Amino acid sequence: MADIRDFPAIFEEIVTSVRARWDEAEATYPLCEYGTYWELTKVESLNNEAENPKYPLIWLVWEANESERTYEADIIAKVKPRIFIATHTNSDYTSKERHVNNFRPILYPLWDLFLQEMNNHSQLGQVHREDYRDFDHLLWGESLGYQKKENVLFDTLDALEVKFINDIRILPEAC
Repeated sequence: MADIRDFPAIFEEIVTSVRARWDEAEATYPLCEYGTYWELTKVESLNNEAENPKYPLIWLVWEANESERTYEADIIAKVKPRIFIATHTNSDYTSKERHVNNFRPILYPLWDLFLQEMNNHSQLGQVHREDYRDFDHLLWGESLGYQKKENVLFDTLDALEVKFINDIRILPEAC
């Protein structure tokens, strides 16, 4: 039987596959983390930029609880994850420079690879464009509004947020 609690491990497998495919010319491979907003601020590897660069970061906001578990035919679990892909940014960039320097070469390609690997994973049902919404967060953390509250990493970032509106099916492992 599949279980919603399997998703973080599946998420890590997907990011491992993304890392293997990420352009080898890149000096930094994407880091993978999952947890609540509060937990992410406490991850030691994220607090030591000199030894372990923390960006780009692919982050699964994981705040699922037992009451959120849903099943189909008692063998397929369903989940609606929320994912952030973030990278450092220069606070002096214009919006155009953010797209040229961060979104187009880093954030969008990482999401494209992630989505491909997600669709290739044997324990997940197929994900289509209508299953999620993505949001560009330019200069995330600099505003005084809603976005400021959600950037708990205390860094100046550009980020791509992906919210699933349709369920992703988690299938049981093949024997």
